[in-house]
Amino acid sequence: MTQILRILAAYGLGAAAGLAIYIALFALPVGGEILFYRGILLALIAAAVVGGLLVVLRRRLKLDPATGIGVVLTGLACNICFLVLFPVTIDRSISVFLLSRIAAEQPLSTAQLQQRFADEYLIGMRQIPRRVREQSLSGNLVVGDDGGIRLSGRGEAFVALAKSASAWFHTDRRFVDPAAATTTAGERASERHSLGKK
Repeated sequence: MTQILRILAAYGLGAAAGLAIYIALFALPVGGEILFYRGILLALIAAAVVGGLLVVLRRRLKLDPATGIGVVLTGLACNICFLVLFPVTIDRSISVFLLSRIAAEQPLSTAQLQQRFADEYLIGMRQIPRRVREQSLSGNLVVGDDGGIRLSGRGEAFVALAKSASAWFHTDRRFVDPAAATTTAGERASERHSLGKK
């Protein structure tokens, strides 16, 4: 029982220490300009630091190597989940943008929010050029000398994967399939036309 408690304590303390180290690492100017990739790199660095601490303290902690590896990998997984659920969501979420505008100017109508989104998010913050640059750096896009944007082989593979994932998890296919958006719009128009005849 004592050994089990020691192992559970190691996992808990390792994850907590790993998260604290991870958050502290964000103060360092390393990892590039794309938050997600920077976060992955910093999570790996935090895991390495935790691993190093476990090696230094292995005799005092009385942990076997397998448990130490488990502690490091668990902390890494927790930090990546934290990255996706918190910093990346704040950085990219349209919902967070809308909530912040409502907080600053409430009450706002839906039409006003749409206008804020178009004027501030899309144009003022230059979100489309930002995403094009990020996807170019990621290797998913190729921007030609004429300014034309095309998918790379990697980008085509990612879109195919996104379509498959959308079908599997039943997400809104309009995000990954323009044909689905056209069909949905046509269905809505047909419904309105049918209702008008009644």
